[in-house]
Amino acid sequence: MPLANRSADGRVRRARRGTGLALVVTSLLALPSALRAQVTTIASADSVDGRPRTSLAIGGWLKLHGVYDFSGTPFTWALSPPSIPVGDVDVDPQFHLDMYQSRIKLRSLHQPVGFPLLTAYVEGDFFGNGGGQLRMRHAWLAIGDLDSGASFLAGHTWSTFGDPDAWPNITDFDGPPTGVWVRQGQLRYQRHVGERGRLQFALETPRADFERSQLVDSTLAAVNQNVPEITANYRLAFGRGHVQVGGIVRHVRYLNEVDDAKAYFRGWGLSLSSVTRLTDAGDNLTLQVLGGAGVSRYMIGFSGLGLDAIPDLNGALEPAPTIGGYVGYQHFWTAEWSSTVVGGYANITNDVLTGAGDIFEGGYGSANVFWNPLAPLNFGAEFLYGTNTSVTLAQPLGETGRGGRFQFVMEYAF
Repeated sequence: MPLANRSADGRVRRARRGTGLALVVTSLLALPSALRAQVTTIASADSVDGRPRTSLAIGGWLKLHGVYDFSGTPFTWALSPPSIPVGDVDVDPQFHLDMYQSRIKLRSLHQPVGFPLLTAYVEGDFFGNGGGQLRMRHAWLAIGDLDSGASFLAGHTWSTFGDPDAWPNITDFDGPPTGVWVRQGQLRYQRHVGERGRLQFALETPRADFERSQLVDSTLAAVNQNVPEITANYRLAFGRGHVQVGGIVRHVRYLNEVDDAKAYFRGWGLSLSSVTRLTDAGDNLTLQVLGGAGVSRYMIGFSGLGLDAIPDLNGALEPAPTIGGYVGYQHFWTAEWSSTVVGGYANITNDVLTGAGDIFEGGYGSANVFWNPLAPLNFGAEFLYGTNTSVTLAQPLGETGRGGRFQFVMEYAF
């Protein structure tokens, strides 16, 4: 029998009969902005249980990213509200172009006899060392079919706490800054429940992220972390989309250098996300919200800023109450033209230090237009606006910074 390969859009592509490797072309949907690429797949001619014994898919994505920032917000790749200048600062606009967000990706499927399906995936971009060097985005191996039954995944990918499918179609590299977009090492178990449910449970790499508190208590320091982050989610699919609930528990270790004592603060969080197709033309609604304490690092625009905990001035850290989220709506004007609007908000509360404001309060909004003249080719233009209010320990209390920028992209998937 000739080798058949079904692409993501449902069409069957056939390779010539042979005893070695056959070359087929398929579609790959694991690309931003709903681009479809013609991805080269090398597949063995022999099969097991109706599928090629081994296949290797090779693909990529070229992205030109341009930005004109009106207020001098430092990061060129994304508008992060905590980085918006506050107080008496000079406005310093900037213009920037790069190709750092371009990606390359490899996927291998191997179906042994008498053993579950093996799936390996590697993806990199060129954002390493600040831009220009290859950087790992994903690298994982899954044992078992990811689309049915049970499977086990080991590697580096999106946190199980979040929902990468809820990413709206925008130009910002980080997605909405209040979204849960962290990637890290993990061991994940997955099981499909019934026809529509899916459960995931993972142990993930822990990381301390409370450096900002050292501005108040310099005797606090990070030490090696020895308790994995425990994450889980349950997804329920329905006719026009899905809804997902996630959870996380953290035990973050720190050192008080005064008495050389090590202790933990405990963080927790819940997330809710959904993607809903509203019309047959493709209009859709995406949302994701997060709430908890000591989990600000899981919001991509806040990760690495040291905002997970607050010192109580007695040599201890308290997890900072955190809420955040966004809603996005995409409308298709025609089959080729679409627009997406997104609005988000975050608050990281200070309930420890009296006489000071919240650690962070701010919002984010964007609106764009995309032109998709060919399946693998996209052009987009977007305006983004954000606010940054009352950041304790670093900026003038009670003042609000405002920042805006214009971004444009050209994307080609291959």
